[in-house]
Amino acid sequence: MKKLLSIALSLVLILTLSASLFGCANNSGLVYRLSDDGNHAIFVGSGSSTDENLVISDTFEGKPVTEIASRALSDAYGDFNFKSITIPVSVTKINYDAFVVSSTDFVIKYKGSQTQFMEINGHENIRDIKVMFLG
Repeated sequence: MKKLLSIALSLVLILTLSASLFGCANNSGLVYRLSDDGNHAIFVGSGSSTDENLVISDTFEGKPVTEIASRALSDAYGDFNFKSITIPVSVTKINYDAFVVSSTDFVIKYKGSQTQFMEINGHENIRDIKVMFLG
């Protein structure tokens, strides 16, 4: 019985650690993970989402989504049916190559103003993609 309990606890620990390291999907299928310090969340990728127009959540597990990971969206791996992605004003960092998209129809929709967008660390990493400002 002790051995079975030990195995069960180990499995729970492994699942918990893998979820925090590799990310979890939210209701829309998009994948997020918590930062190393647990103070904010990072948008990691499209996961199982089949929506053409993706919307990054303002929060994940009660933490603000403040970062977009490298290669969060990439059409280099085959099927890429996305038309747009909406970025919340909570995002303060966009990593290099966050969006590797060759489609000229793909649009980034930013919920804030152009001035706010220019203050995002890494905004210059978005090249050759149309950006619409919604705020």
